[in-house]
Amino acid sequence: MLVSGVGMLLGLAPWRVPLVACAMAVALLFGLRGKPPRLGRQRQVPRRWGSGTAVGWVYVVWGAMLGCGVATPVFHTSFIVLLVTQATANPWLALVTGAAFGGTRQAMALLPVVGRYAPPRTMQLLETLRPAAKVLNIVLALAGGAWLLVAT
Repeated sequence: MLVSGVGMLLGLAPWRVPLVACAMAVALLFGLRGKPPRLGRQRQVPRRWGSGTAVGWVYVVWGAMLGCGVATPVFHTSFIVLLVTQATANPWLALVTGAAFGGTRQAMALLPVVGRYAPPRTMQLLETLRPAAKVLNIVLALAGGAWLLVAT
């Protein structure tokens, strides 16, 4: 909802179709590269937050960053389409897509826990699923972006 609010303040809604189409093209181009992009922060907690910052404020800002997904490493370019779509969507669509994004990320992290996989098996899963994830990323960026445009 935060991304949607920023988009509303910037007046991005009328530019929804060209912005999402551009995001889909960028996601496709970066997705076809051999090396995954480095999107988002590469560590979750900014190191420059000083001790003088109020704890409540730190939790609010950090929660917003984690909720948007920009405070964690993101290796799939379909995330670009998600952010642009949320920035040009109404807050409720942004909420639903953000919840789906967070739920999907968490479900993937829970698979090894629920399956009681040993760390070596978990790391093997990452290597085994990497080619499928690359293809699904491109499909999600194109089909998901198109669906989100049609749905609204």
